[in-house]
Amino acid sequence: VPLALMVVDEHDMVVQANSMAHRSFQPTERDRPLTALMPFVCPQDAARVREVFAQAQDLGHSEAKEVVFLINATSRITGDLHIAHIEAPQTSGAPLSQYLCAVIDQGPLLAERQALQHSAVTLQQRNEQLHASEKRLEAVINSALDAIVCVDQRQRITVFNPTAAALFQCAASDALGSTLDRFLPDAAQALAFAQLTTQALLGEMTALTASGKELAVEVSVSFERHAESVGGGETTTVFARDLTGRKKAEAHRNELEAQLRESHKMQAVGTMAGGIAHDFNNILGAILGNVELAKADCAAGSPVLESLLEIDKAGRRARDLVRQILTFSRNEPPQRTAVSLAEVV
Repeated sequence: VPLALMVVDEHDMVVQANSMAHRSFQPTERDRPLTALMPFVCPQDAARVREVFAQAQDLGHSEAKEVVFLINATSRITGDLHIAHIEAPQTSGAPLSQYLCAVIDQGPLLAERQALQHSAVTLQQRNEQLHASEKRLEAVINSALDAIVCVDQRQRITVFNPTAAALFQCAASDALGSTLDRFLPDAAQALAFAQLTTQALLGEMTALTASGKELAVEVSVSFERHAESVGGGETTTVFARDLTGRKKAEAHRNELEAQLRESHKMQAVGTMAGGIAHDFNNILGAILGNVELAKADCAAGSPVLESLLEIDKAGRRARDLVRQILTFSRNEPPQRTAVSLAEVV
């Protein structure tokens, strides 16, 4: 019988044992002889084994799982102990109370079980690491400032991060399963004809919101081919950056540059006007001076005097105009003075 079998009396003495029991519990002549069972039981399991013997006495049979038997200083057996209570008839007197013990070596099964447990623990750790990695990746995707859209081989959307939902004004639940050309028709057309191996920058393209509004975006893509061990297939990740703010900033900058050019132009005009005004003022000075001399030479009541007065009046108005031009060219604050409306009108 390929089991270690022995008959133990009520005093723990081994009355009979088969060859398998002797080979298991006394592998060499120097080892302890198999005369009693309890000395082989590990101290941690001794109380449990005694309890099993007591149960067998009451119930007729009992068992203890994974009992450790110490064979010698370097070897041990871990096995299940099955006990059956028997009574050996005697020629005279009451029958003897004995126990038929069978030890089923669980060493190979325990090693296999431990290997499976170790594999299960390792697999669980890897699953936890994978789950943590997926969580980190999900956090990165969800916190990205660019719109991230992943599509499969048929350009069906599988990932739609919150930035993409805000940019395209579409909830992720509504976008998942849609085709890429719903939001990025130019990118979808480029991917249909391009042979991507890793990544590429597609540049500025026109995107569409869920309501059909056009947006200027900068698009780049990343391509990944999955191994056959994880199901194969391909995934293309599309990164879209909103250029609306950049376009507004460029328009504002162009407007400021135009204003600056206009300011430089007006400054040049003012400088030129100042030079002309100086020359014109010199001419007016000569005219007004000669008018004063002519007025002094005219007799009172002369008709020429009236013409000279009109010339003097026009010259003074021209001088005031030149003064205004000089004020503009010098960028000086204007001076307010009281004037006669009758003279102006």
